[in-house]
Amino acid sequence: MAEQRQPVLALDLGSATGWACGVPETKPVMGVVKPGVAGNYGSIGGGMHTWLWDMIEVHKPGIIVFEAPLPAHRGIAAGRIALGLAMMVETVGYQAEVVTRECAVTTVRKRIIGTGRATKEDVMAWCISQGWKPPRHDAADAAALWELACRVRLGKARFDDK
Repeated sequence: MAEQRQPVLALDLGSATGWACGVPETKPVMGVVKPGVAGNYGSIGGGMHTWLWDMIEVHKPGIIVFEAPLPAHRGIAAGRIALGLAMMVETVGYQAEVVTRECAVTTVRKRIIGTGRATKEDVMAWCISQGWKPPRHDAADAAALWELACRVRLGKARFDDK
């Protein structure tokens, strides 16, 4: 199936957004982007909009997956940023005709690490055990989500807990 060979773009949305991208069954590229000016919601949203369009143009993903924005946020500002960025991803995905999906962080950790209670340090250790070198925990979270999304694309896993 052709869609299995299209790149998957995974995002851990926040004021520092972790990302991982690549074709299933390969090593992803990953990093962290800080869109916009800290504390300025419009700037952060605009920065994400521009960055995401650039990522789509460069990597041509067949799907964009992101961690569900609720309920794991600390404070109103983090919640507003997460919800706004989630909507921005879905909007750009719609405009670019790229499928978007969200997945709860606990589901990612349960499927990839083995427990939904895994910590960011556990996710980083898992990435390192794969031979990957995420620059920060945000990128490690995106890489774990990327791995799950790739398994889903290959018919080896599901996004839900069933």
